[in-house]
Amino acid sequence: MATLLAVKDASGKLETERVEVYGPISLSATTTRERLYEDNANRSLLIYPDSSAAHQEAIMEQQRKLSAGLIHEKEQEELREFFKDLQRVLRPIKVRNPYAERLRIPEECFKPLRTHAHYLHFIEAVTFYHQYQREVKVCEVSGEEYIETSLSDIEAANALIKEVLLR
Repeated sequence: MATLLAVKDASGKLETERVEVYGPISLSATTTRERLYEDNANRSLLIYPDSSAAHQEAIMEQQRKLSAGLIHEKEQEELREFFKDLQRVLRPIKVRNPYAERLRIPEECFKPLRTHAHYLHFIEAVTFYHQYQREVKVCEVSGEEYIETSLSDIEAANALIKEVLLR
């Protein structure tokens, strides 16, 4: 599936970029008014920007360094390529969470039925990214290879998603 995105270039000018996505897909969108679109708020995992004074200062510091020529574009591009390469070495593998039946989300979560599924999938994603630190197991019945979620995966997921779930 191909889609068009509006992307800002280095000067702030909007350009159209064509992106090809092969399923399953991931959709990223931005809005300041998610409460107007309740379906977005309860069918998507909403991530809120950090608007703290410290974060804003860090952004402005980065902008000042960029303007002063202190940011080396070649190094930045090498880092981007490094992270792309990290994604490329991940292999498709099933994730099983042996702790799933014992996990609960806080009652104050918005739309708990849908939020609960987001939470479990997020833990699976954390496990997936740790696939090379997990033992590959084989299902005796199906022969399918899989990795299992560890308690450290759940701890990491909880730390990363806590604010999102309770917002």
